[in-house]
Amino acid sequence: MTRFAPGCIATSTAIALSLVLAGCGKDSAQQTQDVVAAPASAAPETSSLPPFDSITAEQLKAHCEQQFSELQASLQTLEKAEPPYTEEAFLPRVNRFEVQLVDALWMTSTLEEVHPDEKLRETATDCVQSLNQIATDTNMSRPLYDRALALSKGGLADDSRRYVEKNLQDLRLNGVDKSEEVRAKLKTLSEEILATGQEFARNIRDDVRSIKVEPERLAGLPEDYIAAHPAGEDGLVTITTRYPDLFPVADYAEDDALRRELYTAFQNRAYPQNKAVLEKLLQKRYEKAQLLGFDNFADLYTAGKMVGNGRAVREFIDLLSEQVRDGVAADRRQLLARLREINPDADVVQQWQTRYLKEKIRQQKYDVDSRELRQYFAYGQVRDGIFGLVSDLFDVQFKPWDTAVWHPSVEAYEMWSGDTLVGRFFLDMHPREGKYQHAAAFPIQIGIEGQQQPVAALVCNFPGEKDPAELMEFTQVETFLHEFGHLIHAMFGGHQRWAGISGIATEWDFVEAPSQMLEEWIWDKPTLQSFAINGEGEVLPDALFDKMYAARDFALASNTARQLNFAALSYNLYSGAPTKFDLDVVAAETAEKYSPFPPIPDTHFYTSFGHLDGYGSNYYTYQWSLAIAQDMFSRFEREGLRNKQVAAEYRDRVLAAGGLKPAAELVRDFLGRDYTVDAYVQRLRGESAEPQLRAELETEL
Repeated sequence: MTRFAPGCIATSTAIALSLVLAGCGKDSAQQTQDVVAAPASAAPETSSLPPFDSITAEQLKAHCEQQFSELQASLQTLEKAEPPYTEEAFLPRVNRFEVQLVDALWMTSTLEEVHPDEKLRETATDCVQSLNQIATDTNMSRPLYDRALALSKGGLADDSRRYVEKNLQDLRLNGVDKSEEVRAKLKTLSEEILATGQEFARNIRDDVRSIKVEPERLAGLPEDYIAAHPAGEDGLVTITTRYPDLFPVADYAEDDALRRELYTAFQNRAYPQNKAVLEKLLQKRYEKAQLLGFDNFADLYTAGKMVGNGRAVREFIDLLSEQVRDGVAADRRQLLARLREINPDADVVQQWQTRYLKEKIRQQKYDVDSRELRQYFAYGQVRDGIFGLVSDLFDVQFKPWDTAVWHPSVEAYEMWSGDTLVGRFFLDMHPREGKYQHAAAFPIQIGIEGQQQPVAALVCNFPGEKDPAELMEFTQVETFLHEFGHLIHAMFGGHQRWAGISGIATEWDFVEAPSQMLEEWIWDKPTLQSFAINGEGEVLPDALFDKMYAARDFALASNTARQLNFAALSYNLYSGAPTKFDLDVVAAETAEKYSPFPPIPDTHFYTSFGHLDGYGSNYYTYQWSLAIAQDMFSRFEREGLRNKQVAAEYRDRVLAAGGLKPAAELVRDFLGRDYTVDAYVQRLRGESAEPQLRAELETEL
């Protein structure tokens, strides 16, 4: 979600801007050599808003109204501007307009997701809607489009050429070349889609459910978890559907009924209200696709992506599904055998049992107990360890940033490369009422070479607010590193001249690849042991790491199938006319074909599947990006995980390049060849991939 997405980079609630920006200056080859160019003195504060710790809803409303008026006037001025429409005379003015609009939208939509004051969040929602009207008008501005066409026929610098062509495509996909009547309908639909998506996200954000249980039902859970969940005056323990509560229960609770009860509550969040909201969202997006000349929204949303079209998405999902089929069957047999040791009458493994059974098999088969692992992953040490890894790998330093924050638990940092400021960011890492419930990187300020630094926020829901010594699950450590990968991508990439190619401005089905590749370092023993230290000062033992690594790909097939089920549902809901199907029927039919385990009865997980708004039909991007990530990582495997030259080339050619080139070219610049899916296919199969299969997959990629 182009806010950088849930589970990853958070998508913008606003329509992606499609202004045409061009200019003179260095060619793209030279620009990829410069990680950053703006000196620290060229880094203004994030906005004219009052400090985050004191801003009120009334102040935000006044600020929004002022921004709206200024932007509306600026757009009208640009549309009436007299010739010459040159890089020197006209396009810097367009760039200033886009920067102001992007920053206003990003900052306000971030406050909508994270600010602790409910009234201010509601004001932010209204503000995003009003600012999005300017974005929609911009995306459908014929005067700007006509000037872009003229510019595309003239001599442009390489980075300007890339941006002009990229944005001409985006403008057409927004309907700028349609009739005035169609553009009016598209404008109305865009505003309705935004408001509906905001409602969908708000319902998920606000619906935190809980159950109450007797203390004895917590048997099997770690001691620190039990200590953190004392019984209330009624003698019962309250457990919420927030991640720090949910996952330990799913992994360790011996009470099968407890796991089922909590999972059921979790998968029914935002139900029933979001069923009608999602139906409306699907219908509005289908209408938009039809107006733009596409058969369905999936075809519209994949246009301009690496995959090319919706049909290729289906083929890609099915191809990977075939590769994990035998592995899924083996996982089911193994899990069922373990379940029958507990319940001899069991005939099928249920969703609420999978994490618990996998944990038991890891203990039994690999001698790995996640409860033992937890002692090595205190939140504060994990944070500092990830800072240390990125510092060493990419030659940067992290320093505290003395600035106001929106909640006392939020931390602020700057990232420096020598004497050069690369960017600034916030860490909002712990759950609270009214806050975004998943994990994602949220942009706040776009970086522009020589003008302003990139600013972003990492928003997660981990333990550690009360005490940085609170323990994390190893999977949460992996999530932290993944999301931090998005953050540094935004920092390094946020130094282009033009807003539309600065930051994470690459194809949407590539944006996860850099973060997925960075996850590999959590499986590097020296990296993990640099911060995996328990309360007694003992480093994670070699023997325990070796056991962890041996168990790494246990249940990989069923875990991948689960992701493919999400990808297939995402695609299926958007690949046809929504009036012709029922959500529950599509979800059930999709699960029947792709899910490794049956859905939980009487649940409706799609109502809290936030990606159905931001990612739309394109949840496939996680698997698509992962195939590319595995290939990029192969170079580090060959030449060294801490090889400074390889890391510098990756930083400069992939991360710092922003949107200067198509993603396939960025990867080619780093690998020295076109990417393949060999590494990923081999891992999924647990063996060397068959040549014919590789050829099929590479055709789709």
